[in-house]
Amino acid sequence: MAYNLYQVQMAQAWRERIDKENAMAEKAQTEAALSRNAGNAQRGPGSVASYRSSDSRSTKRSCNTNALRSKLEELEHALDEERTLRLKVEKDLQDLKRATTSDIEY
Repeated sequence: MAYNLYQVQMAQAWRERIDKENAMAEKAQTEAALSRNAGNAQRGPGSVASYRSSDSRSTKRSCNTNALRSKLEELEHALDEERTLRLKVEKDLQDLKRATTSDIEY
């Protein structure tokens, strides 16, 4: 019975410790959020800094998307050029084949 009582006390001690750590972590997160909001409030809602900070979250994704789009456009342009050149070469090859076949027939 003493062993069981010891286990119960240890479980309660750990539960209290975890609750205390969670409370401290929540307090720290709340204070950090309040200080960030206070910093934005000091700059004012219409200031350039507040717009920049709100837009900076999506900047990396936007940059990556824009970079991918421009790269895709470059590749599509290069593909169109290659396709045009390939069609020209195929046409020239057909003309050359016709010319050589007509020379052989005469």
